[in-house]
Amino acid sequence: MKKSFFFAALLALTLNQAAAQGKHETTIREFFAAVDAGNFEKVGAYLHSDLQVYMPLSPEPLNLEAYRNLGMGFKIAFPDIEHKILECAETGNAIGFKAWFSGTNTGPMMGNPPTGNRVSMPFIGFFKFDDAGKIVEINSQFDLAAFNAQLGGMAADSAKH
Repeated sequence: MKKSFFFAALLALTLNQAAAQGKHETTIREFFAAVDAGNFEKVGAYLHSDLQVYMPLSPEPLNLEAYRNLGMGFKIAFPDIEHKILECAETGNAIGFKAWFSGTNTGPMMGNPPTGNRVSMPFIGFFKFDDAGKIVEINSQFDLAAFNAQLGGMAADSAKH
């Protein structure tokens, strides 16, 4: 009797956790797992063709092709790239989340040689989806100065010119 109660309670807890994770949270977790694996074909399957991306690395929104190129460049620069989703809140066709980025810069990045430095920092994101579940907008915010400082002097080097 105790075993069946334990298994029933465990099943209920598992089902409640699955129900608590909304469809968009599942999508962003799968999306970032594909990014981290460097599977950009799979990444593209999540993205709408009219994608708009807002982030501190660019003063203008990035389109799908520019975002894909940026992602591939980051995977080359940080082969061990990892995104950890910490907390999510979703409503309708939108999700906001807190996350953590980390990786070691062992490959060239934006024309700069690798520094060998580890970058590890928080970021926040806000994604919008269309009715078919494709990501139409990505807004990702992080401290660019802290990123550059951890990377190894890119900000200091550019300030000299």
